Amino acid sequence: MVAAFPSKAQEAPNPDQTDAGASEETDQPATPLPIERIGLLPDQTPQWLIDAVTREHPNTQPHRLMVAEHNYLALLQPSQKPNNRGLVVLLPDRGQHPDWPLQIRPLRNELSESGWTVLAMALPEPNPPAIPARPVPAPAPTTPETEAEADDGDQEPAAEETEVSAPDAEQPQSPAPAPAQPPTDPEPAPEPAIPAETIVDQLTLQAFTLVEEPLRRNIVLVGVGDGGYWAARWAEQLAAEINSEDEETPRITLKLVLIEARNQLPSQAQTLPSFLQAPMPVLDLIPERTQNQPQQRRLAAQKAGYGGYFRQQHYHPPTAASDQADRRLVNRVKGFIRR
Repeated sequence: MVAAFPSKAQEAPNPDQTDAGASEETDQPATPLPIERIGLLPDQTPQWLIDAVTREHPNTQPHRLMVAEHNYLALLQPSQKPNNRGLVVLLPDRGQHPDWPLQIRPLRNELSESGWTVLAMALPEPNPPAIPARPVPAPAPTTPETEAEADDGDQEPAAEETEVSAPDAEQPQSPAPAPAQPPTDPEPAPEPAIPAETIVDQLTLQAFTLVEEPLRRNIVLVGVGDGGYWAARWAEQLAAEINSEDEETPRITLKLVLIEARNQLPSQAQTLPSFLQAPMPVLDLIPERTQNQPQQRRLAAQKAGYGGYFRQQHYHPPTAASDQADRRLVNRVKGFIRR
């Protein structure tokens, strides 16, 4: 969102000024008006957003997760029922925040009222792909004609006749050479950007510290768009930890919900289908007329031998805040995680 406001009102011209002065003023370019930009960077979450959430739901707890001098907003909404079912983590799409009105906010509110503790957290923007180096143009091939032109250019022109000045005449002195400038130190190279996967790993570790240990025994990861990629990656990591635990460790259940997920993100070598290698229930909600990427995910789960855990359903993505569209989405997610 961009808003432009003038710094002060422009003064009216003085009628006593001469025409020449007026023409000079009109020739000058107009001073550009200051532009106020409302950023959506992680550590620039507007305070009014947090105030609106806590005003509507006083029990919602806003948290700032710090990673590399940047903070990412997380909204923890406790269960509204005495019997807590477990933890639901909502990962929004790129450019969205933990109170996004489509998909994220309805799920956060409805699941909290159904007995789940819900944690919605912001994610970093994906790293842009590396810019390839500009190729160096090859030198032009030489031909006999170009060699002849080069030889003609090397010949010195005939000396022109010049007047000889008298010996007593003063000769102009050539200017003294400028003193050599000391070499300047090269500018330091910019610090490399922290990979997005490193930031997400640190965010997920901090997120679990906000929730009590008993709630982490029943975990549901829900990702929208890019958040689906990170949710699947996180689910694979948790599944590996669950399988490596001993028999005395309390049993942990894990489910994954993908909503309009993307299989590939910029600068990420792995794809989402490569994370579907563990026996966990997966609900993949896909828009209609979307075939290629959902098919890749389904085939990856079948190839790993867990096709029976993988369910795909078509649904109509909401184009605006609509109670009917939100209700259908919430009912599908609630029905899946209740099993």
